Amino acid sequence: MPFRFMVIFLIAVMCGGFAGVILAVPPKSSADWAAWVQAAGSILAIGTSVGLVSWQSYRDKVRARDDARADRFRHLDAALEIVRGLAQVTRMVAGNEFAHSAATFNSMRSDLGALAGALAAIDVTNLSGYKVTESVLVALGAARRLLSDIDVAEVDRFDPTVVMGGLKQNAEEMAEIIENRARILGDAWSIAKAGAADT
Repeated sequence: MPFRFMVIFLIAVMCGGFAGVILAVPPKSSADWAAWVQAAGSILAIGTSVGLVSWQSYRDKVRARDDARADRFRHLDAALEIVRGLAQVTRMVAGNEFAHSAATFNSMRSDLGALAGALAAIDVTNLSGYKVTESVLVALGAARRLLSDIDVAEVDRFDPTVVMGGLKQNAEEMAEIIENRARILGDAWSIAKAGAADT
């Protein structure tokens, strides 16, 4: 919007200046009129070319800003979905759903590792805001800590004291941390979505 006002203002100034010059030094012959028309045409052509270049530059800046905003939203959306998935798998580990099945144990470990890897692949510099970036990094740290705990417990996974003991407690703590971060990301996602709808 400000760009339009600037263009209108410049056009008004040029027209006013041209009219002022014509009134101050009026053309007396047809040769004078031809010279004035040629001068006006040259000025108009130069002004138009400058205006077009300025308009293109302005549109490029707006497009780049909109693309960056959309990119940040895509990263936030992906981070939110991954953190929600981490919270779900972590709750399953905390719920001790793998205690009696090696296949279930390996599947949960694989899911947790894949989600942690996907979250680590997100470029946190493309996330908007300190809280969002911090939430992604904290959730990732919690998932990695739980993966480490699972790797340590994997050897003894069928020993009920190991499964029901430290790993379950750590999984509950990590699930709480990840769920809290998922709520923060969800709030940020809602705000970003509302902001995108306004533009």
